[in-house]
Amino acid sequence: MRRQLRQAGAGLKGYGRLLRYALADWKGWAFIVGVTLLSSAFDLLTPWPMKVLVDQVLGQEPMPESIARVVQVLPGGGTAGGLIAWVAGAGLAIFGVGSLMDVLLTRAWLRVGQGMVYRLAADLFARLLRRSLLFHRRNSVGDSMSRITGDSWCVYKLVDTLLFAPGHALITLIGMVVLMARMDPNLTLLALAVAPFLTGSSLLLGRPIRAAARARREIESRIQSHVQQTLSGIPVVQAFAREEHEQNRLRQFTEAAVRAQQRSTLVGGLSELASGLIVTLGTGLVLWFGARQVLRGELTVGSLLVFLAYLGSLQTQLKAFTGIHAALQEIGASVDRVHEVLEAVPEVSDRPGALTLRSARGHVRLEEVTFGYEPGRPVLQQVSLELPPGHIVALVGVSGAGKSTLAALLGRLFDPWQGRLTLDGIDFRDLRLA
Repeated sequence: MRRQLRQAGAGLKGYGRLLRYALADWKGWAFIVGVTLLSSAFDLLTPWPMKVLVDQVLGQEPMPESIARVVQVLPGGGTAGGLIAWVAGAGLAIFGVGSLMDVLLTRAWLRVGQGMVYRLAADLFARLLRRSLLFHRRNSVGDSMSRITGDSWCVYKLVDTLLFAPGHALITLIGMVVLMARMDPNLTLLALAVAPFLTGSSLLLGRPIRAAARARREIESRIQSHVQQTLSGIPVVQAFAREEHEQNRLRQFTEAAVRAQQRSTLVGGLSELASGLIVTLGTGLVLWFGARQVLRGELTVGSLLVFLAYLGSLQTQLKAFTGIHAALQEIGASVDRVHEVLEAVPEVSDRPGALTLRSARGHVRLEEVTFGYEPGRPVLQQVSLELPPGHIVALVGVSGAGKSTLAALLGRLFDPWQGRLTLDGIDFRDLRLA
């Protein structure tokens, strides 16, 4: 239990770090909030022309005073034909303006969201540029490319899941609940009763969704790495007639990717099935109770139609909240891979108080230096060497003797495991990398 709480805390901290990428474009967010309010208002107005048509035009229900005052000033509003025309026009107008608001909202969100993605991708690229050669020897170029070009989109999905979609849903949800409660409080409570069940199904399937998503992202990264390595080494592949071998390896990777996608789709389908079943049962109950109230004269047909329209939208908005957990599990695989880069401690870095090299005579010494690329397998063991200024020193030896490794240590592309390198008596690690 404690480990799960620590993991949850680490996950929230990681999500919070990524959400900071959204703060850079506050003007864009201000525009999004304003358009969201207008869009939600038009969503609330959508079913009301139908209510007027059913209750006041086709039925014999008295017209509410607020609507009656508006109808009186409309040309032809006093006749059934004229009122039908105005109702149809109002429906078209609401749909048109609402659609325009949705287009503006989508366009603004894409601009703001893609800006976050590119800022994160730039940070990942900068971090990878500063990782040591030891890191790049152990990690393929394809995997690094996959993190920059693919996993960086997790910030877009994360903000969409935690802020954009829930924010829009919350505003619309509050307005709908207020209007539904004014029409019938009991039916409103019945409609909201499905929310706990939707939340429970989402939490139940959250962990399998995360595991399936991580497996899929890792196998996709392997495919990209294999293709990059094979094509970059195509002369060697063709020289040793390894085309069929590499093709078979790619086939194995793609088969594994298909299996991972099937698992992810299966778990996601079960989640959708559970939520869809709960929503259908809730709608059936509301329809049954609402129809009985219409038969008893406690509710008009138009009000029931508005209620049902709101109910469908209400359940869609609830899914935006109940689906947060499952969506975060899906995104979590990419978030983990991003944080592996952002939070990694550089193998070679500046010490606190490192000195800036202004000038140097160039006297280099290696003192009992031991270094290797894999733990327990040193390439250089207790190497001592003096390189005086103005001298040319040649390193001669068989392939694998450590000549290139020694040159890399002199450029501080690595730090030794043991011993030290000095420049004019100053330890390399006490000098700034720049």
